[in-house]
Amino acid sequence: MDRGVMDSKAYVSEEGWEMILNDQDWKIVAIRDKRYDTVIHLVTAANGAEKYYTTENHLVRSESLEQALEIDLKILDGWIGHPKLSVVDNSTDFDGKMRRVLDHICRDLGLPQAGFEKRFLVQSEVKDLPVHTEEFDVEQVYLTSVPGKQSRVTRRSQFGTSTYTYSVKQMIGGRPVVLERQLSGREYVALLRQADPSCNVVKKKQQCFLWENQCFTLNYYITPEKTHVVLEASTVEEDIKLPPFIENVRDVTETEEYTSFAIAKSLNPNSV
Repeated sequence: MDRGVMDSKAYVSEEGWEMILNDQDWKIVAIRDKRYDTVIHLVTAANGAEKYYTTENHLVRSESLEQALEIDLKILDGWIGHPKLSVVDNSTDFDGKMRRVLDHICRDLGLPQAGFEKRFLVQSEVKDLPVHTEEFDVEQVYLTSVPGKQSRVTRRSQFGTSTYTYSVKQMIGGRPVVLERQLSGREYVALLRQADPSCNVVKKKQQCFLWENQCFTLNYYITPEKTHVVLEASTVEEDIKLPPFIENVRDVTETEEYTSFAIAKSLNPNSV
């Protein structure tokens, strides 16, 4: 699909957008997060590949270079908060750009060797972020699973609307692979009956934001104990540029105790 509903927000005023939402009885979480399993934003050629930007071969494109850049940034801003938002810039040639699109698709499909999940422990106070953020309340419940797999259900809520996800994590080829699918509310409630009694329910606040075309998520763990603040990034490249406004971070990608599963196991008298 070339366009998504949230793209429309870039072409109207805030007042006009609110009128559309009210007239259609739309909820942001429903049209942004529930409707699309993954969102891959291809940055306009007007940003980083200016010599290739043209209106000559497009009947309806009339924006100048500056206008195209402004609209592209507004479109991307509207998608911040989607749980699987990826940004593909113009740092390579077009063939390289398409390969990175394919890498993101493979990662979101849960194919091995297709992406990296990075975690960083934030060891200093996080102050107000100087970028657009979207905030969510998240609840994760781990389920009884066969050895070698971790399965869980997640409720992610914003503005009184929730999305539900079922995830299975396992090691394939020495790397963790996660398969996910959206759930209905009824499916979510049914799966809660399979909750692992040795795990606590994990509750956390999340802040999602973009920095240098990379999506980041700040996780503020609340229960079972108010403990860590963990910065997460899902990427198809091993090296990422961390935001400078979040200071004193330590890479804990390979440290098990900072995963949600380890936190769910902590302080539970039933855990082994």
